[in-house]
Amino acid sequence: MKKKTTTAVVEGCEVLPRRDLADEDIAQQVLECSGFPSKVADALGMSVPDLLVRAKASKRIGGAFMEARQRQVDFMKMAAMKVALGDKVTPPDPAMMRWFISRYE
Repeated sequence: MKKKTTTAVVEGCEVLPRRDLADEDIAQQVLECSGFPSKVADALGMSVPDLLVRAKASKRIGGAFMEARQRQVDFMKMAAMKVALGDKVTPPDPAMMRWFISRYE
């Protein structure tokens, strides 16, 4: 099966870097690396600027970065809520509860 690569041209870049990598492969690596560009670039053997050029040219790669970002935010919100509510060992934190409510409600 032939791998698809994007054919979009990014301003100032006539040839996209690492055309041997399909957009889907890059997007999958973005999700596996939690959306950290340097980790993704290292895993794929490319530079961060080249990765960002590909992300700008591809809706699929850009979408993967957006999804990873949302997952990070959701994880941080869950961690803040856990601190606010406390657990068997740690009592609830009223200041964190107020912050969480003012920030997210």
